[in-house]
Amino acid sequence: MFQKGWDRHLHAKPVVLVLVGSDLAMMERLNDADRALHQRGTEMLVHALNPRETGQIVGAATAADAFDAHLLTGGLPLICDEWAPGVSMWEFLHDALSEPTSALIVSAERSLRAEFPTEAQAQLILGEIGSGAVTFTTISRAGGGLTHAAVARGV
Repeated sequence: MFQKGWDRHLHAKPVVLVLVGSDLAMMERLNDADRALHQRGTEMLVHALNPRETGQIVGAATAADAFDAHLLTGGLPLICDEWAPGVSMWEFLHDALSEPTSALIVSAERSLRAEFPTEAQAQLILGEIGSGAVTFTTISRAGGGLTHAAVARGV
């Protein structure tokens, strides 16, 4: 339906369609031969902010604070935008982790889903590592008896 509408009505009009996504594999699939946008678009990679830009957005007082903010946010503007100027890294982290719909939490969850298949149980395994489990045996036990192979797949 989209392809027909584009070919019949929109291709000759001054229309710009911008599709933005962080899942690179999914974005590349939009241009596959069997997809409606095949050979109709121009791929463009938009990079994350650099540490200086991140520091400017979050109001970092020093270069070290800007670098810490960049490491924490990944230079993603949506996460940086939630960082109120003058708030310390630890205050921001506490607030962001306390809110399940914060950009930090949502971005992390989406990254996990995009990078790891469900059967890898990456969220469970990373949660156990974050709680202090560091060996295959302790991660497996803490994760409810995961097999060695499941833990290896998830890390």
